[in-house]
Amino acid sequence: MNTTAGCLAEQADLWQTNRELQKTHQELQHKIQKAKEEIDRMVGETRARLAEEIRSVKEEQLPSLRGDIQVTAHQAMQLVRSQEDKLARLEQMVHKLENEQLPSRNRLEERLEALEETTSSLMIKVEEILKQLKAVERR
Repeated sequence: MNTTAGCLAEQADLWQTNRELQKTHQELQHKIQKAKEEIDRMVGETRARLAEEIRSVKEEQLPSLRGDIQVTAHQAMQLVRSQEDKLARLEQMVHKLENEQLPSRNRLEERLEALEETTSSLMIKVEEILKQLKAVERR
């Protein structure tokens, strides 16, 4: 009978352990469910907060940024126009200077040509004189 009593005691211990395991399992399942609910709540809050921040950016900051961009674009266009005006004035000044210097340049070119002609004729005369000197030296 001892064996039967021992088996019954073991079986009772196993049932007790099984009940404890089931209870622990249920407690863990309950904790997991609570954790899931907490995570879902936190995700919901985070989504709501992000949605509010996005709305704020769209409604408040985006128009301000657009305004800043428009102001900057306008300033850039003014700067481009100013630079174009300055470039046009500079080109006019260069053209004017070229036109003013053209007569002087033409006169200089005429003088150079005259000097070249004079130099050429002087060289011819010098050559003739050298030939005459050589002829005189040979006599």
